[in-house]
Amino acid sequence: MVNKSLRNTKNQDIGAEISIQALSFLAANEQILGQFVEQTGFSFDHIRSDAHTTEFQIALLEFLLSDESVLLTFCSNTSIDPASIQPARDQLNDKLTREM
Repeated sequence: MVNKSLRNTKNQDIGAEISIQALSFLAANEQILGQFVEQTGFSFDHIRSDAHTTEFQIALLEFLLSDESVLLTFCSNTSIDPASIQPARDQLNDKLTREM
């Protein structure tokens, strides 16, 4: 199952699109946002300033992948297939490698 809004997104943008949805999900869930901050070390100021960066987007998806219950809640809320998160993370990692 893939979110309808992702079906029309270019393949190279799927990782970024999912990470945007992940950030919205975190912003709406204070407890999960707190877990993200604790696990990643990103401060709230860094979240605001770095949200557009590939490194931050990778961190968001890695956070989802690190906790199955958070992953499944996110996917349930967004209608995104949980199996699509790892390929999206890999796509962002490839993008980051090309940027270096």
